[in-house]
Amino acid sequence: MADQLATGIQWVVDDSTGAITGYRRKINGVDTSFALDAEAIQSPASGVAEDVADFAALLAVPSPSLGERRRTIAAPFAGGTEFLQWVYTSSGWRLASIQTLLEDTSATAGVAQTAEQVLASISIPAGMLLRIRRMRIVWNVTRSGTTDAMTTRLRLGASGTVTDTMLALDSGLTTLRTRGVEHVGGAVSPTIWRYAHNSISGWGVGANTGTVAPNDTTVASMAAAIKLSITASMAGATDAPTLAALSIQGA
Repeated sequence: MADQLATGIQWVVDDSTGAITGYRRKINGVDTSFALDAEAIQSPASGVAEDVADFAALLAVPSPSLGERRRTIAAPFAGGTEFLQWVYTSSGWRLASIQTLLEDTSATAGVAQTAEQVLASISIPAGMLLRIRRMRIVWNVTRSGTTDAMTTRLRLGASGTVTDTMLALDSGLTTLRTRGVEHVGGAVSPTIWRYAHNSISGWGVGANTGTVAPNDTTVASMAAAIKLSITASMAGATDAPTLAALSIQGA
């Protein structure tokens, strides 16, 4: 009989090691489990990334060797990208290349008020920001009208609220209805975030903002779970803000 590709297979993963230990599929309507040959499955060819369950499982890989590659199955946070590629270096696990961590174009509407409000908050696993050399965060904000000027901020901290440390601010949305903001930065220690630049643009109009780069900002410990938030505040209570899109890349 010729080889055939079976459908409806579910992999069985060891929770403690992240290793694939078997697979499960329906046989005549009954869930049936099968073991895998550990030597054949768990010892990938050179340069091939072996799967682990998630970022925590990646950090728990015992005695990784330089150049060893792993792929995390689960997205690191809600709405994030699955199957990220990692490589073990002299400074620990790092992203193996520039990769998209999140791409979200589902609009999130705020309310018409002057108080600063959180439009999006991303819960990042403990230590993950310390494994990413540089992050590029781009978001697009709009307002429902042109009466109230808008200020948008990028914040990083433990609470995911407007009290977290501000990394970037743009208060230029005064005449246009929409504006894009870009922030590039990364962790240089567990409590220091260094940004390379902030840039803003709105329908073809662009400018550089912020202080002289690189700029270091003290934040809550990134060795612990931490939250990255996009906020907005309005000059009045007539127009409402909306986060139209959010993109995060890491390298």
